[in-house]
Amino acid sequence: RLVNLPEDTLLREAYNTVLLGEHDWIVHVKNILNYHGFGHIWLNPKSYHIDTITTQLRQRLQDIYIQNWHSAIRNNSKLSVLSTLNKHYKQENYLSDIKSFDIGREI
Repeated sequence: RLVNLPEDTLLREAYNTVLLGEHDWIVHVKNILNYHGFGHIWLNPKSYHIDTITTQLRQRLQDIYIQNWHSAIRNNSKLSVLSTLNKHYKQENYLSDIKSFDIGREI
């Protein structure tokens, strides 16, 4: 049915893009969803509200990032002091007080 659509329709253009192999971003979106446990959304997108999925996916990505951050600190001998002092992932207050990039570099 897609083949019979006029060439200037959005759906036909998307179909042609996939056929020509110019769909890298689509594949990346699908892979991100699958890798993080949201593959069901790819298979049945109309069953989900975009705001809910966006919130859930963002939270999942943040949780994974923080887990990886904790793991990297624990496994790096140079950061052993930091791992004992800093138990929570958050921006340190002194970072928001830095007004100049040059001062930040010196710290």
